[in-house]
Amino acid sequence: MFEIFIRGQHGLSHRHVGSLH
Repeated sequence: MFEIFIRGQHGLSHRHVGSLH
């Protein structure tokens, strides 16, 4: 469960950064 949460957060953050950049 925790792993999924971290992975989801990382993916979301990465996507956000890519869209912004």
